[in-house]
Amino acid sequence: MDEIELLQEAANLYTVQPDEHFGAWFQAVEPLSKEESYSLSCQLEPRYHWVRKIRLFFKGKKNRSGQNTRPPTKGPVVVVDDPSETS
Repeated sequence: MDEIELLQEAANLYTVQPDEHFGAWFQAVEPLSKEESYSLSCQLEPRYHWVRKIRLFFKGKKNRSGQNTRPPTKGPVVVVDDPSETS
């Protein structure tokens, strides 16, 4: 709680002035559809990177009782990459 209070106090020391040019640009930006947003996200960081990160995160993790938190797999996990990434 002390850290939160310090952060709030520090933030109150700043005065942010609106920038009219940025405001006009921001209001003119067309929002992306869910599909466009997902496609852009995959271009920036392809799906297989996330799968690898998640696997590495859970690999060897143990809970408080010393048991692995990773559920046992019933077979090999197959990750199908987006065909557009290989072209």
